[in-house]
Amino acid sequence: MNHLPLVLASLLAIPAPVLGQNASSSCQVTPYRGATRPQGAVATVTMVNRGSPCLLPNYGLPSERANPATSGRITRPPRNSKASFSPPSASYLPDPGFVGDDEFEYEAWAVGASGQQLRHLVTVKVKVGAIE
Repeated sequence: MNHLPLVLASLLAIPAPVLGQNASSSCQVTPYRGATRPQGAVATVTMVNRGSPCLLPNYGLPSERANPATSGRITRPPRNSKASFSPPSASYLPDPGFVGDDEFEYEAWAVGASGQQLRHLVTVKVKVGAIE
């Protein structure tokens, strides 16, 4: 039995570097691995609350823009904000004036190298700062 797709899948959920899509929110997402493992992955987000969302993109195998997650959902919502999933990204938008720690979970579905569906499970730990 070839375990290579499973090994590669464990490297899968590495978000793209913080691109222009997050620049207006001063959002930084630390690269994370292991979203396809049963326990999932933990992503860390640090951002300034400027009323703009932070996006966490998800890709299949290979992990690139040409292979985006096709669906997803929030499985545990945050307490101090709104989170949603619009393929290929999970989005976190802090409530107006919120500063502090928050957390949410989501799952996403993307295509693997062999055409199989890969499930990403991600716990997102968020630190929200005030406008400087």
